[in-house]
Amino acid sequence: YQMGGRLAGNIDWRVSYIVTPRFTDNTDGTVTDNLTGLIWLKNANCIADNTGFDNSGTPNDGMVTWQQALDFVRGLNAALYDCKDGSNGGSAQTDWRMPNYNELLSVFDPSENDPALPTDHPFSNVQAERYWSSSTGVGVNEKDAFVVDPGSGNGTGNPKSMFLYLWPVRGGKSLP
Repeated sequence: YQMGGRLAGNIDWRVSYIVTPRFTDNTDGTVTDNLTGLIWLKNANCIADNTGFDNSGTPNDGMVTWQQALDFVRGLNAALYDCKDGSNGGSAQTDWRMPNYNELLSVFDPSENDPALPTDHPFSNVQAERYWSSSTGVGVNEKDAFVVDPGSGNGTGNPKSMFLYLWPVRGGKSLP
């Protein structure tokens, strides 16, 4: 198993959905994935709530380039941006990051559509367009990063200069 709960090579998607409940709303602006231990922001488009950060493309839609997504995460960790994360007693967490490709894939349930999330998921503002991952690699141009489409739960590579969404994550645990 890889982080994110899928078999190596993404052969069996169903392994990600064997934990009940899959997600726990922590009632502090975060959601815990009970399979992977990853902690996600409940608001899957919190950049849009931070007026002034997203000033490219269509202002305040939350869509940013890959580099802007990395910059937002740095600012989130430095308490420059507010994503309504109350999980640290009102102080900003400092370990938010862009999820890697497997982590981002693991959130989605490909048996569902628009969004490809389990029907009882607690997330808000999940967008219909693709989300950035931190992963670049073999088979993808160095100017590309892997992304995941929440409508289908499938992934692909896209140029880092495109405007897409970011869904910050932190934590996690190794799976057997």
